[in-house]
Amino acid sequence: MDTKIVAATDSRANVLKKKNTSNTWNEADRLAALARYRILDTPAEAAFDDLVLLAAELCTTPSAAIVFVDKDRQWVKASVNIEGGNRPRDEALCARAIGGSEPLVIEDLTKEPLANGMTGFYAAAVLRTADGLPLGTLCVLDSQPRQLSERQRAHLEALGRQVMALLELRRSREANERNRQIIDSAVDYAILTTDAQGLITSWNQGAERILGWQPHAAIGSHASRFHVEEDVASGVLDKEMATAARDGSAMNERWHVRKDGSRFWASGAQMPLKDDHGRHLGFVHILRDLTERLHEQAAIRQAEERYRALVDLSPQVIWQCDADGQLIFCNSYWCDFTGLSAEASAGMGWLSAVAPGHRDAVLKQWRGALKSGQAGSFEVPLLAADGSQRWFQGSGAPVYDCDCRLLHWVLVAQNIHERRLAEIKRLESEAFTRSLLDAASEGFYSIDTKGLVTLCNEAFVGLLGFSSKEDVLGRQLHPLIHHSHPDGSPYPLEECPILRTATTGEPAHVEYELFYRADGTSLPVEYRVAPLYRDRVLHGAICTFTDISERTRGEAQQSYLLELSDRLQDSGSRIELADMMADRLAQLMGAECIYQGHVDERDGLIIDQHWPPGPGNSRSASYTLGSCARTLRLRLSQGLIVPFEDLLDEADCHGNCGGLHEHLGYRSLLLAPLLEQSANCAFLLFGSRQPRRWSQADISLVREVAERIRAAADRARAREALLEAEQRVSLANEIAAIGVWEYDFEGNCLHWDAQLKALAGIAPNEPALTVDQFLARVHADDRHALLHAFRNALDGVGGGELNLEYRVYDERNDQFRWQTNRGRRLVDGGGKVRLLGTARDITAERNAALKLLRMNALLEEQIQERQIAEQRQSVLMELGDLLRGQPDSITIVTAAVRALGTTLQVTRAAFLSIDPGGQYATVERYWSDGALGDYSERMCFADYGDFIYDLQHDELVVVEDVLHDPRTAAQAASLRLRRVQSLICVPLHEQGALSAALILLQDRPRQWAEDDISFIREVADRAWTADERMRAETALRASEEQFRTLADNMSQFAWMADPAGHIYWYNKRWYDYTGTTLEAMRALGWRSVHHPDHHERVSASMKRAVAIGSIWEETFPLRGKSGQYRWFLARAVPIRDDFGQVTRWFGTNTDITAQVTAEEALRELNDNLERRVAERTRELAEINHLLHLEMGERERAEDTLRHAQKMEAIGQLTGGLAHDFNNMLTGVLGALDLIQRRVANGQANELGRYVDAAASSANRAAALTHRLLAFARRQSLDPQPVNVNLLVESMEDMLRRTMAEHIEFDTRLQDSPWLAYTDAHQLENALLNLVINARDAMSEGGRLIIQTGSVQINTPQPDGPEPGEYVTLSVADNGSGMPAEVVAKAFDPFFTTKPIGQGTGLGLSMVYGFVKQTGGHVRIDSTPGQGTLITLFLPRNRTQPAHIEEQASKPVAVSGAQADETVLVVEDEAAVRMLVVEVLQELGYQVLEAVDGNSALPHLTGTQRIDLLVSDIGLPGISGRQLAEIARQHRPDLHVLFITGYAPNAQVRGEFLGPGMDMLAKPFSIDMLGAKVRQLIERSG
Repeated sequence: MDTKIVAATDSRANVLKKKNTSNTWNEADRLAALARYRILDTPAEAAFDDLVLLAAELCTTPSAAIVFVDKDRQWVKASVNIEGGNRPRDEALCARAIGGSEPLVIEDLTKEPLANGMTGFYAAAVLRTADGLPLGTLCVLDSQPRQLSERQRAHLEALGRQVMALLELRRSREANERNRQIIDSAVDYAILTTDAQGLITSWNQGAERILGWQPHAAIGSHASRFHVEEDVASGVLDKEMATAARDGSAMNERWHVRKDGSRFWASGAQMPLKDDHGRHLGFVHILRDLTERLHEQAAIRQAEERYRALVDLSPQVIWQCDADGQLIFCNSYWCDFTGLSAEASAGMGWLSAVAPGHRDAVLKQWRGALKSGQAGSFEVPLLAADGSQRWFQGSGAPVYDCDCRLLHWVLVAQNIHERRLAEIKRLESEAFTRSLLDAASEGFYSIDTKGLVTLCNEAFVGLLGFSSKEDVLGRQLHPLIHHSHPDGSPYPLEECPILRTATTGEPAHVEYELFYRADGTSLPVEYRVAPLYRDRVLHGAICTFTDISERTRGEAQQSYLLELSDRLQDSGSRIELADMMADRLAQLMGAECIYQGHVDERDGLIIDQHWPPGPGNSRSASYTLGSCARTLRLRLSQGLIVPFEDLLDEADCHGNCGGLHEHLGYRSLLLAPLLEQSANCAFLLFGSRQPRRWSQADISLVREVAERIRAAADRARAREALLEAEQRVSLANEIAAIGVWEYDFEGNCLHWDAQLKALAGIAPNEPALTVDQFLARVHADDRHALLHAFRNALDGVGGGELNLEYRVYDERNDQFRWQTNRGRRLVDGGGKVRLLGTARDITAERNAALKLLRMNALLEEQIQERQIAEQRQSVLMELGDLLRGQPDSITIVTAAVRALGTTLQVTRAAFLSIDPGGQYATVERYWSDGALGDYSERMCFADYGDFIYDLQHDELVVVEDVLHDPRTAAQAASLRLRRVQSLICVPLHEQGALSAALILLQDRPRQWAEDDISFIREVADRAWTADERMRAETALRASEEQFRTLADNMSQFAWMADPAGHIYWYNKRWYDYTGTTLEAMRALGWRSVHHPDHHERVSASMKRAVAIGSIWEETFPLRGKSGQYRWFLARAVPIRDDFGQVTRWFGTNTDITAQVTAEEALRELNDNLERRVAERTRELAEINHLLHLEMGERERAEDTLRHAQKMEAIGQLTGGLAHDFNNMLTGVLGALDLIQRRVANGQANELGRYVDAAASSANRAAALTHRLLAFARRQSLDPQPVNVNLLVESMEDMLRRTMAEHIEFDTRLQDSPWLAYTDAHQLENALLNLVINARDAMSEGGRLIIQTGSVQINTPQPDGPEPGEYVTLSVADNGSGMPAEVVAKAFDPFFTTKPIGQGTGLGLSMVYGFVKQTGGHVRIDSTPGQGTLITLFLPRNRTQPAHIEEQASKPVAVSGAQADETVLVVEDEAAVRMLVVEVLQELGYQVLEAVDGNSALPHLTGTQRIDLLVSDIGLPGISGRQLAEIARQHRPDLHVLFITGYAPNAQVRGEFLGPGMDMLAKPFSIDMLGAKVRQLIERSG
């Protein structure tokens, strides 16, 4: 049937768009209704196709269609024998049909002006909605004029109603599916519906996840199956359904049961379910699992109970006071100790238990703490019940709520009376011990593990220049006395041997280093460091040092200082800059210049010498200093090194004295005194052009230079000082009872002075003990060490120094006494070696030190315990401060891991993110030996032991020794290799499942104290709670942002108010309409936009709703920014929290101006009630569905865009097709025209040339249509098992002939490849196309490779083949290649990069269509300038062929017919039918003709002989395939030959053709037709 009848045009047909005056609908309503069905431009649906076929059959017409009419065009949803029915609206008959109230029937189109002279029949039933809005038509058509019977008319209308019913059903299903998707997405809620009796009718995915039943198992059962037996027995479910039906909802919170029988605590809401007419259908149940929250609340209660029990049982005083300082709680220990009851102690009654002499001071301290609001500690004497006074030490801290409001104070105190008495005794003992230590001449001090000084003697203070011990104790001395190496380089704290001994326990002996005095001068020392242990626990180290200035003076003169000293020794009394090697000194100082000068009597700065010398520098220059001169003179006279900028800052004289920088041209200056106590204050001045801070290393170097200069000036006086020092040493030895000894190595004899003999109990005139006698008196435990020390000193080890302590037997009192011995190796001019040293009795000092150590051990243990508690409390407070700042998850985890690692001093600490299976985890944050890491490392719990079950049940895992714990014993060996001998693992659960964990590892067995475990739990709980809160707040912010975006884009005004009704937010549409701002609305309120006549009423109504917490709804006008008022329907809903309290209000304003206007008009037209109700209903429907209309408009815009893109593609296709076909048709028509002219002129001898030209053009046209069908995947294929290697080898000679000489051709065929399942002839064409394209891409020469292979695809890939097994055939070249934009269009039809006339642009599109039709895939890999690789993925053959041979097409000889052979030809195209009939008659066949299936049926059902049926496939009415089936019913052995240009269902021959059938594609030659006919007839015989 011609589509022109469906889309008949009428140049005058503007009347088609006019509204039928007999109907009440308008075009906007109709288009809105059509958009709601979402039916336009949708894929074909079988239900609609069946209705169209049924309409054509009932009305006995060959054609029928379902047509929907849009604003500008009509859309054909389903049709039979109609193509291209989508036409503009003003060209469509169906647009006219929808304007009438009855079906449109045109019996004869010749009488219809719209038909434009065409004949035919048209009838259409209008498709109307329930509201009477026409959407389109169900039409039937015929090519002959005819009538439509009343029965057929009724059938047509009934089928139209069926179409509408099908549309309604389709829309309902889509809506249900959307609702189902929304409900299923709420996986955290169990949402189900029941009927009125409680039987489950629907079940979302959240219900399946929470309750455990699959939907098929739950639907149809009673809802009581997930209620506990007690609730079912008491009828709770029925009561809740009755409450929900009566009140609109029923809330509950109780236990429920899962499928596996486990119970869980859930909050539920039950609401009635009603249809659109308000009829009760059942109930909606919503459940949320709150089991975890219930457990948390129970845990909190248990913790509170444990806390109260611990408080009452604690052997400490525990108070709690309110914010005003009044006591509100005291534990039983207080009552028992003081004898006061809790009531008597309340308020300020506790003050009576304080010792009378201290009450005022205690009260003053308490009031000061209340005023400051800061935590603090105190000591207070309390009166016991027996009247005795005892001291208590305590601490107090304020407790704040989340809003930083003070809630109360908590105070804890413990009895320290005995400890206070012991402290007094200890202090007395320490005073005595210190007096002994202070008498020693050697300096020593002790430090703890953090490097803080805990003890020192007077010699230490004197040697290092400190004013008192208080300046040293408790300080970190490394930056003060040990900050630099002897070469002036900084001495890092981590490299300090003293601190290393304090932290590792390894003793150290350093023969030479510099200590720095308090004034900055250096002191060369030799020191020994020994660790301090207490109860086998390292507590620090003790360092004993000796001033070795004299001994190391020569050794210190190295590098610059050594050479400087040498020069200064040779210099005279006046030292020049050249003597100081100024260039080297400036380089070491980083200075650009050095000046030497002095300060004169008039406070002028005189420059005597300068470096570097220059022509502009005078020999002597003077600069006025101003007010800072006196300070500078004082500092230089004191021997201090002065940074000039610091001096200016201190004297505040930049304006007066800052000119020195400008005069000299340097921004930073440093002055160093050359000679102490000099009258003219000689100095060295260093200058730097850039502002800088002079470092301590710079100052030390300058100080050393100055010292060397001073030493050179005072060298003579140094000798006298040396002699005087020797006399003082001798005298000191006598006073301090120090004996002197000498050992002669060659004579092996000892020489003792009188003092040493006195220590050994020998008279002065008696000979000294021999070496053997002396060794016999040495304690056996010390003898070996003494001999070893002597040998080392004699051998020169350690500089020949001897320093040790040992025990010697005293015969006078029959006991061993301690002596300290110091000596030095001396070698005289003759090479004779001897040892010279001193000895001193230190027995009393040792005993005092031991006693002091024991007392210190006890004290430090108590201090350490307190420090640990305070440290952990401080860590928790710091962690709490961090968490209150709302950090991200990474910061929270990092802080928790660092806090645990540093506080508990474990080897490693890590945060683990656990996989859902629970067996593996990922290390997110890692702390080890003070360093943090964020690398991700996978770990398996099985490698650490068998404790994952404990973690999954939220049990803390504590393993003190992996070797003896049954959970880790099996892995103990591997754990020790990883330095793990003890561990703690804290499980972290989220929604009842193990989600993460904190793990602490120790490289030695450890007994984890209860305080350790409590601290670990506290840190883990705080961090995890903060992380959960952070993630919840992030989700909330995202939800609020999404809400605001939706609110700003909704068609209504939206606003939110606080619980008191004060509005604090409006959406964007409010401001667009009113023209106001948020600040203006807050200041003026709604009064600024309300109509004066309505403001009081609306405000009073709103206040009542806010007061009672009910839904608020009012109608009133609002003024827009233009000054005009429009009516709005305002509605506000209270939003409540879990406790039912209103947290905020959410309101909307809907524009109902049109509705109000309509209502006013309706009140005036109350005589037509039905019309008034209809209009009001329609207005309300427009308002309620405004959002849907907007969505519909957006969908139509998207449809229009897709249609435009489709039309552009079709335009490109048809343009290219028309171009090529016009060229070919020109060749055919031109050749035929010339043939006619030559025949008319009698020139028959030139006809062959023109016939060849016409045939060539026709063959090109046939090839073009073949390619188009291949691109569209509509060509007829004959897939067979194909050996791709054999196919390539058979074509290799032909392909080589297509190559130019400069192109290298090669094949790489896989051994024993799989067989491909494809059409061999089409694959040959595809391969030829790819080879020709590759050849054309290598105009300058190159290499072409054909390769075969086999591949298995396991996973789907973007733009890749589907999973399966494929045979690959690829063509690769190293030609010009293609850019990405060309590759993207390579498969488009008629797209070519070749010059015009050198390609059709269908080659690759044909290859693409053929491969896709066979179920394969094509991939292009190309790089510009490097080449292209095109790979065909062909499906692997799954059949089992008996034998596959190489097939070669052989010409078939055409033979004529035998006696009485008859052929029935059925073809609706007259020209083709004539050609076929004449060819068969010429070959001797008897031929029967038929124009369609109906006219062929009499021949087939008759008795006449028919040997072969030749039929077109696309026949009108009965198709060729259907005709063949009918023919086989009457003639089972009849063979059939189909001739077709295109058959939609014949893409694969094997699936389309039956036994005894074959197909011949148009166009075909006479020989091909004759051969195929002969072949089929012989096969039947």
